[in-house]
Amino acid sequence: MYQPPTGVRDLLPLDVSQKLWIEKRLQSVFTRWGYQRIITPTLERLETLQASGSVDLSSILQLRDAEGVSLGLRPDPTPSLARAVATRLADAPPPVRLWYQMNVFRSTAQPQEFYQAGVELIGADGALADAEVLLVLAECLEELALPDWTLILGAVGFTRSWLLEVSEPARGRLRRALARLDRVAILEEEAIEAAVRSQLLLLLDLRGEPEAVLSKASALPLSPSQRAELTELELLTGWLGERSVPVVLDLSLVEAFDYYTGLIFEVSTANRLIGRGGRYDELLGSYGRAAPGAGFALNLEVLQQVLLPTGRLPTERAAGGWLVVPVDRSAWGAALAAAQALRRKGVERVEIELTGRQGEEAIGYGRAIAAETLRWVAADGAIRDQVLAE
Repeated sequence: MYQPPTGVRDLLPLDVSQKLWIEKRLQSVFTRWGYQRIITPTLERLETLQASGSVDLSSILQLRDAEGVSLGLRPDPTPSLARAVATRLADAPPPVRLWYQMNVFRSTAQPQEFYQAGVELIGADGALADAEVLLVLAECLEELALPDWTLILGAVGFTRSWLLEVSEPARGRLRRALARLDRVAILEEEAIEAAVRSQLLLLLDLRGEPEAVLSKASALPLSPSQRAELTELELLTGWLGERSVPVVLDLSLVEAFDYYTGLIFEVSTANRLIGRGGRYDELLGSYGRAAPGAGFALNLEVLQQVLLPTGRLPTERAAGGWLVVPVDRSAWGAALAAAQALRRKGVERVEIELTGRQGEEAIGYGRAIAAETLRWVAADGAIRDQVLAE
């Protein structure tokens, strides 16, 4: 009864310390590349979160305000940021570079809450802008010293183009089959012609080392727009290869949100998905201002779980600071003054012993909270400092 609902959890002090360790390093990368932080509301109008139907309504945790207006908890930061840029930053010179760290919510079998950090680059398109987003992502993972990660690239326009001749609801079923790499579902789909089936099965084989995948894809009967997408992918993967970014090209890759229009990507390590993103050149038009955009989000909790075995995250409270101990009840006022004097000098952490501990009990408590120094305070203001040895 007194536990959080399934799908959400408390973050205890050590969890928070580890989360902040990750966020601090990500923020340093974001700011080096010129990105500024933005904070958008947790609650949005449903029409904002749906992004003109590209976000499934069933994924949104919904509620109503006192006036009966339908609201939702954000399942994804990007629509809220796109709305803010289109309506509040319309006069900003492009490109607009924004970063965020926020919680998101998903309506699944059990409600889920998790934390994401990422960037949005709005007002620039083309391979150079895509390269910036991907290199910011790569630098974030290098900053964290994340082990054995891989960047998986796809092209949503190229992949979707093979489904243009398929009508709904078969198109939706086949998209889900591609997302699951489900050959059986494609083979068993009755609403498509044999030629389309063969092309979709071939897509599942277009995954691997970029040069080999591009060579195989170029041999297919392609439209000019499909060839243009492959040319851009060749340029992009070449730049990433020059910078030793580990890349897998997957031309069957599809994403959960329909607002992506070009490049899409995922990043994983040890079979754990830690982030994803892509290009969404039509999303801002949903909010009244057309502009290209691209970005990514990293899952902070998955990053925490992956980094724990590396020994890089804090595993205990950082040592340091002072514990001020009044020697008796009459010294309480003097202890408050002594603690304030230390804080005014810039000491980062000063705690006061509040429960009457004295002697070895106070020393033991000081060690338990990882204090570096005890300051014993008498009623007349006299002090005696004691460094706590290990």
